[in-house]
Amino acid sequence: MNRRQFLTTATAGILVPPALRRATAQEAPFRVKYYPIRAGIGLHDVAPATDGPVWFTGQGSGVLGRLNPRDGSFKTFPLGNGAAPHGVTVGPDGAIWFTLPGTGRVGRLTLDVPPDPTPTPEPTPEPTPTPTPTPTPTPVPLPGTVADTTAPNVTGLVATRCLLPGQPLEAGFDLSENAHLLFSIRRRVESPARKRCPKPNTRVKKPGTSVESGHGETEGRAGQVVARLSGMRSNARRGRNRVRLLRQVAGLKPGTYQLIVRATDASGNRSVDQIVKFWVLKR
Repeated sequence: MNRRQFLTTATAGILVPPALRRATAQEAPFRVKYYPIRAGIGLHDVAPATDGPVWFTGQGSGVLGRLNPRDGSFKTFPLGNGAAPHGVTVGPDGAIWFTLPGTGRVGRLTLDVPPDPTPTPEPTPEPTPTPTPTPTPTPVPLPGTVADTTAPNVTGLVATRCLLPGQPLEAGFDLSENAHLLFSIRRRVESPARKRCPKPNTRVKKPGTSVESGHGETEGRAGQVVARLSGMRSNARRGRNRVRLLRQVAGLKPGTYQLIVRATDASGNRSVDQIVKFWVLKR
């Protein structure tokens, strides 16, 4: 070997370490595992969470997905009509953030459920998994829609002024929109028993003490309704509302009472309580 050949061989040995030469000769082994998801879901992005599951977007079906890599199970969370989620990530607060490019909005999904339990090492068998309730994501309002914040109105409340024990109490009122109705009856503690119906009195009296005697619930709509409140629900037509309370007043003792009417609509808006006084007389 001459001097030039020796220098060339020595330089190549210095520049290419043995470990690198072995890596180029054979690549390190790797393993790929696939998780089948429902066909037609339209997968797009994925984001692993710190507690184990992997979140993904189903752009073609308008859902978010939650995959458990331990057993391959997954759950989907519908995002409403017109949703086509694209990107997804897990925020520092644990909430799932996603984009809706078709509507120009960003969504946030929170789960009020504990993370998946840590698997018990062998040979101890894993505990039976408890079904995780599927939370309902907050509905994303469509562009141009306005949330209902208007409470229903109960007006013109009137009721039978005086009745004998065992007689029904009839009441009427106007309802501004379809609503769930709550009827409560309260008795004035210091009220005397009367044999005759008192005359209307416009004088202002000091407020007395009253206790609740009973209540009932029914469905009401803007319109005509006649209901015997014994656990039954009835439809209504537009117009004046009328109710006939029989079971609720059957056991009332003679005295002074108040009928309280409250309405709650489908959005949870509650009306102001309306109150009317009536008397149960002695026979």
